[in-house]
Amino acid sequence: MMPTVAEVLDDPEAKKLLRGTQIIVAALCMGVMTFTIVSVVVTQTMPPVTMLPFSGFMLLFALGFALMAQIASAIVTRFTLKALRRRLAASPNAVLQPSNAIAGALMLLMPMAGSFAGQQPQGFDPSFMQRAGDIAHLLVGFRTLTIVTAALLEGPAFLSLVSYIIERHPGSLILAGLLFCALLLKIPTRDKLESGLTEQLRLLEEERGMTSQPNRAVNWER
Repeated sequence: MMPTVAEVLDDPEAKKLLRGTQIIVAALCMGVMTFTIVSVVVTQTMPPVTMLPFSGFMLLFALGFALMAQIASAIVTRFTLKALRRRLAASPNAVLQPSNAIAGALMLLMPMAGSFAGQQPQGFDPSFMQRAGDIAHLLVGFRTLTIVTAALLEGPAFLSLVSYIIERHPGSLILAGLLFCALLLKIPTRDKLESGLTEQLRLLEEERGMTSQPNRAVNWER
């Protein structure tokens, strides 16, 4: 009998995976917070900035980069989860590795995040994948997506702080603060993980039911 999501999350391997993901995202948050403090302290000792006609350009550039990162995050999340479900629906025992297209896109978007994609954590017990089945595969997928989307927030946050150092525009600090808050929300909790896994498992079962009925078209656009 397949275990429930709650039972899988009580497994020591699942707890270790969740704790490791929390540490990684928290480390990204600490990096942004540390650079924010450094940026504010350093600018206090620098001479005033001469206002130029293009003052504020770096802030606009950072804002545009942040918006692009958010769009990329939404696309990567949607596309990757859909691909994971599709491959699991076609073959429950499939070894889920990112396609060349996904891996290449992640490497271009954020080299550090791309290095995490599709990799099992060090010391990970392979038998957990057999014990937990689909839920384990989805759990590893959520881990990868959490790290990738968190890293996509970290980049614009650093750029916003560099913009503040160059231009001293308070809007740059506000943007960095908003991105930092969004990054904090990326730290996974058991409740958020259980809710997300339950929803993806429901969609997976629906798609399996569709593939078992050849006369019905499968809608992968969810």
